[in-house]
This record gives sequence, C-alpha cells and structure tokens, in this order.
Amino acid sequence: MPSAAPASSASAAVVRRASAIESLLNEKGWPATQAIEQGIHNVICCTLCSCTAFTVIGLPPDWYKDLEYRARVVRESRTVLREMGLDLPASVEVRVWDTTADTRYMVLPLRPAHTVGWSEPQLAALVTKDAMIGVARL
Repeated sequence: MPSAAPASSASAAVVRRASAIESLLNEKGWPATQAIEQGIHNVICCTLCSCTAFTVIGLPPDWYKDLEYRARVVRESRTVLREMGLDLPASVEVRVWDTTADTRYMVLPLRPAHTVGWSEPQLAALVTKDAMIGVARL
C-alpha cells in the first residue's frame, strides 16, 4: 500500500515546484487549469527502471520500483489502482504515462473543490507523493 507523505517543508517545496510548472505551462500556452480534465485520471510508471521526476516527487516508494507494479499498471491499471485504494468510476479514462531517461512525468493533482480559499501551506499539506504518481487523489 502506498503511504502518504507527511506535511512538511518538503510539501511546501512541492507546491513551489508545482507553481513553477504551472507558470511554464502558461508560458507555453497550455494553461494548467485546461490541462487537467475531470474525466481522465493520469498515472505514471517507468517500465524499464522505475525512474521518476525525483527533483519534484522525491525518491520513488518501494512499491513503485517493484517489477510487478511496473508491468501490471500498464496492463491492468484500473485493477492496480483499485488494489491500492483508488476505485475510479467506469466513466473515468485511465491514462498511463511511461517515464524514460529523456522524459519524466508527474501528475499535477486536481484541486479538491472544498479547498477554495485555502492558503498555500494548507494546500501543500494535501499534496502527497502518491497523488503526484497518480495512485491517489486529493
């Protein structure tokens, strides 16, 4: 089972990095608010070596490096997510993104509706490594 990262200065660093990513997306003409779609759930894996966007996400959890996870999340993504505690409605499309040495992905979690007006530290406390990998939602 994945474990949630505790709220800390590391969480605040993640929010700062996410803000930088959002700014970059906006500069490229891809507003982050438009890039996130409610009917799609993204999850990342590395089928070759278990690499992640570690400068943002941090070191991958042990389960992420497991060969069984890396193989099954591609073939049976919905089943693997359900086993990890994330049961998505059938109407939600699951997209699996395979990271490589050249291209690293992370999931920018969808902001929960009940957090409107929350401060950056409050939001940072919600963001977990699991959510940025895509095996959990906020």
